[in-house]
Amino acid sequence: MGAGSWRLCTGHFGALRPVHAPELLCVERGRHGRALPRGYSVAMEAARTMESIGAALGPGRFHLVGWSYGAQIALEIALAHRERIARLTVIEPPAFWVLPGHGAADPEARAAAEFYLGLAGEIRDAQLERFLACAGITLDPARDQDPALRARLRRFRASLRASFAAVRCAGDPGRLAAFDRPVMVVIGQGTAGFLARIAETIAASVAGARVHRLPGGHLCHLADAGRFNALLERFIGHAEGGSHQADGGVEAFTGGPHPDGAAPTTNPDGR
Repeated sequence: MGAGSWRLCTGHFGALRPVHAPELLCVERGRHGRALPRGYSVAMEAARTMESIGAALGPGRFHLVGWSYGAQIALEIALAHRERIARLTVIEPPAFWVLPGHGAADPEARAAAEFYLGLAGEIRDAQLERFLACAGITLDPARDQDPALRARLRRFRASLRASFAAVRCAGDPGRLAAFDRPVMVVIGQGTAGFLARIAETIAASVAGARVHRLPGGHLCHLADAGRFNALLERFIGHAEGGSHQADGGVEAFTGGPHPDGAAPTTNPDGR
């Protein structure tokens, strides 16, 4: 989960408004080979992320955008701090709790959940490869032996130890139905089936939620960043001829697992 996975978006939107891409605790700990704190959970990660957003962007409303586990954190923040959210965009969060019975009747979701719960200790190469395949992420065969890429993967895979939290998170579907801020749900056309079903369930639960399907899999927002940026611009009101400054003039991006992650981007001046 790297804040740097948003660099194609933060670079674009930083010219329009203040932007903040906080690094998730699980990524920070994984990158430095440190264990997760005792009692780690989605709620703990969301609280820490919200503190970072508040410190960077101030007390007003903001547009919140999240991908993968970062989208689950974004969803948790939005449900807990509805008054701070201008608009919410989520890209395929692994929020198993939105599925009926926590996904117990969905064989693919159940298998993914069991696998995620087993990601602990030293993450082996085979587990990393299965995780990427489970999410529909494929690496470029021409690059997968590149020493620099392999080094990034080693740093990245330690953050997968937080995967259990995505499964154990117990949400209340009623909170989704009561959420009344504008929501956009983005789904990759070639993504894993259980991730698509989770995203579709979120969209069906929130009144007026918009659903957009983009080419690609779990990395659909990066496969064609220009297309995603344009979609997000239209949603938050920065397309030509539209403005939603009254809804909130700042943005926060929460990232999901990505081997090319770099340092988070903060642009408090919007320049």
